Order: sequence, then structure tokens, then C-alpha cells
Amino acid sequence: MHESLPISASGRQLKSVPVMTSVIKEFLKQYRDDRRGQFAVITCLALVPLIAAAGGAVDLWNARRVQNAVQNAVDTSALAAVSYSGEEQTEREKRADTLFLNNTAGIAIEDTDLSEEDGAWVYKAEYKIKTNFLRVVGIDEFEMESQGAAALANSPMDVVLVLDSSGSMAQDNRMVELKASVKLFLEEFKSNDLTQVALVPFDTQVKATSSLFGAAGNVSVANPLATGSCATISDPLDRDACYASQNAAPPVVDCSKLTDLIDAVLCGVNNLGFKVGTTAITDLRYISDRRYDAFIDGNMFRITRKIGEADCSSVCTWKKTYSTTTIFETAAGGGAPATSKPNDAETPNNDLIAQYPGPWPRCFVDRSQPYDANATAMNISQKDTIYPEAHCATGSLEPITGLTFDLQSVETAVNKLTPSGNTNVTIGVQWGMEALTAAAPLTGVRTGSEVRKVMIVLTDGLNTQNRWWGSRDRNKIDARTLAACNNAKAMGIELYTVRLVEGNEDLLKTCAETEDKYHYVTSASQLKTTFADLARQVKGVRLAW
Repeated sequence: MHESLPISASGRQLKSVPVMTSVIKEFLKQYRDDRRGQFAVITCLALVPLIAAAGGAVDLWNARRVQNAVQNAVDTSALAAVSYSGEEQTEREKRADTLFLNNTAGIAIEDTDLSEEDGAWVYKAEYKIKTNFLRVVGIDEFEMESQGAAALANSPMDVVLVLDSSGSMAQDNRMVELKASVKLFLEEFKSNDLTQVALVPFDTQVKATSSLFGAAGNVSVANPLATGSCATISDPLDRDACYASQNAAPPVVDCSKLTDLIDAVLCGVNNLGFKVGTTAITDLRYISDRRYDAFIDGNMFRITRKIGEADCSSVCTWKKTYSTTTIFETAAGGGAPATSKPNDAETPNNDLIAQYPGPWPRCFVDRSQPYDANATAMNISQKDTIYPEAHCATGSLEPITGLTFDLQSVETAVNKLTPSGNTNVTIGVQWGMEALTAAAPLTGVRTGSEVRKVMIVLTDGLNTQNRWWGSRDRNKIDARTLAACNNAKAMGIELYTVRLVEGNEDLLKTCAETEDKYHYVTSASQLKTTFADLARQVKGVRLAW
């Protein structure tokens, strides 16, 4: 019986490997009393066990090196097996075998096997290691066996699902497939009590109930922009909107007074470029490129027309101005202050000017910058940190569900999602951070260092509107989204992103914590597979022994 190698650095000893002690003893026994022959012959024979002993150390070192390489390979293959989210055993084995063979090139592998044991996937390998020096004493090779086992980690987690509920989610069965996929995702976590899940549906706004705010929900917080002094508003866009709203209702252009035929054709009281605070470029290359700006200048409301050159290959952008003409003006005073605006208006949110709140649940828009992109706790005495309430842009947005172990209630909330409205990914990420922060408005997150914080953000389109800008200023909205993502990652949140069919790929890739945590889904029918992969990624895997 050969003596075995010491236990490897990985803590595994799977099959015995011989050492030289017994070989040397046997050799010395044979020659102990034999005094025949010449001294030189005896000396040469005596060198055999010495050479074997010295060379055996080299063989054993090489065996240990190969053993460690194979152990790393079986561990990697076991991890690959448990990470596979499909049901096909053949495909699972293929992935594990491919990794193993790639990591053991040049090693004489005799056999491999993959099996499931006690909730872990076990990968075994039998192999041989040829000797060089020990052959002189009849040991030509070592027969070895190594195995690795991996299982899902199932560590304590607080997970928030940030899901796009905008109107485009009604296309191509996207919302239907999303609901079914989230259900499968939640099923992966229902069998243990280690995971809490929150839900943040978003369009351009989010909706919250009084209970989510805790003690703050019982306090009547004045809207930060509902003020008698516009000068106290720090955000310049909101401040301008405040002045415009308090001075008068936004003036309306009288299109019948426009003398230029093209101006009159393009004019409309709700058309961009013809209502206060908006600009629009019209692609009329067969005549000229025209840009219209509507603004309040002192006590006058003016509309100017600029004729020049624009690039309208995708969204029209102004390149060069040739001439500017005022085509309409009227006094800005008179009328009642504005208290609302259309959901698709690309102006500062005049809803914030009217004294609000309304009944619970209430809709909220972006906080003042920079708090729109971080989870700094609300301070009622500091207006910019308050969560601004607004008239709900749509009637179908579902309220946020705070962190809970009752995953069935999360599933029920997901099933109520109804697509409507425009897209503002930033507010979804910001409230996702709120769900994973101990301070109000959302509470329930666990603070122990052993609890992982995970956010999954899904959207099916580009940013189209936030509190300040519309789609023509999409780059500005994207910049706020990226700031929110970076702040989330700085908080230690594991951030996953899912791009469903459409959306800003570069933005979502950069938002994800690592590239492998970005998922691109080309069809809604692929969502089930994607969320199955997410469940395994989120759970994580570990070596079982």
C-alpha cells in the first residue's frame, strides 16, 4: 500500500499517491547483508535508491502541480454546471466538459463524470501522471482522482426590481412576458427566508403610498416649489417656470396673425416652438430649415423664426443660423396662473407650482439636482432634498412595493402593471436606491454586512422625459441616469440592467456593475430565459467542498 500525498492546498485528498519511504527501506533490506562482489558494484547499486529518492521528490512535486491544476479545473467545471440555468443535462455536461478540457491540456485524463448530489453539482475526473525518476524502482505512473462540487450560494439578499411601465411596454407582448418572467424569478427565492424583494414601477414618475414613507408619510410636507417667492427656488429651470406661472398663464400664439404661409401651416398652440419655453426645428429642406423659439422676454411673449441649416438625419439639430425674425409677439401678462401641463410637454414641470399634495397614493417626479440621482436622506427643512409631488401624468402607474419577505405580494403587484406614459430611467434607479437605503421614505432594508444589495433595472426604450427635459435633450436625461447608476454602485449595490428590444445600449452597459451583468433581450419571448439567468447570477454560486 503506497503512502499518500499530504492534503492539497484546496483541502482535498481524493486518491493515494506513493512516496519513497517504503521503496528505500525495501532496497536497503535486500542489500543489508550481501557482501559479495566488488566495492564499485555495491556502490553503484547503493546509488539506485539514492537517485530514486532524489528524483522521486521531483516526481512528487510534479504530481502535486498537476493535482492542483486538475483540482482548479474540476472546481471551475462544477461552477459552470451549477451556473447553467437550462434543464438540458446534455448541455450542462457539455459546458462543464469543455471548460475542464480547456484547462487540462496535456494531462492524461482517463474519465470524467458530472452528477447532482445533495443539491450540489459534482464534477469528477480520473487521470494519470507519468513519472520520470521513480521508474527505476518500478513506479511508472500515479493514478489520481479529483472532484469539485458547487451549489447556489443562497446568501441573505435585499433585491429591488426596477421595471419600466411606460407605454411602449404594451408592444409585442412585452408586459405579458415580463409578468410571467418575474413570476419565475420570484419562484427561485420563495423556498427560503433569506431574500427580501421590492418593486419600483416607473414611467416619468413613481407612485408611493403613505405607509412607505413611515413617519414622514404622516407629515404634510409642502411642495418645494409651491412658494410665494420664486427667487427661493435654486433650480433655474424651475425658477423660470415659477415666474412664468405666477405672472400669468402661458401666453398662446394666435396663428391667424402669422403672415408667412409656412409659419402659419406649422403653427399650433400645442406645437413645439410655438408655446412658451419650447424650441423646435422643422425639416423643410426643399424650402429651408426653420427653427422656432417661443419665450417670455420681460413682459412680452415672443416667437422667433431662424432660417438656416439643420441636420435632420435622426432628430433635427441646429447647425448654423442665417437669419432671425420675430414672427409673433404679445403682452405676457393677464390670465390665471398655470397649474398643470401635458405629460409630453418638454418644459419645466408646472405641476410643481400649484400647492399640492393630493390624496395617497401620490405621484412623484425627480428631486432637485443633484438629489435626483442619489439617495441622500430627505430633510424637510432643505427643499431640494424633498420628494416633489405632482399630478399623476397617467392614471395607470402602480405604487412602489417596499422590501418584503412576502414574495407573493410582489408577484401580485407585478401582475397589476399597466403600460402607459413616457420613460425616465433615472427616477426608477433613484427610487431603487431608496428601497435599499435605511432612511425614509422607503424602509425595511437590512443593514448587516452579510446582506447583499441587488438592483435589477429593465427598460425597453430611450429616456424621453424627466422633470426638466424632453426627448430633444435626451443626452441631458441620460447623464442624470448615468449619475444615478454610478451612485448606486458606489453604495455597494450589485446593479444588473436589462435592455428589452430597444434602449440606449451604451448607457445600460455602463450602468451595469460589470459587463456580464448587462443583458440584451432582442424579443420579449426571451425574457423567461433572461430572468432565469438573472436568478442564478443574483443567487451566486459557491464551492460546496
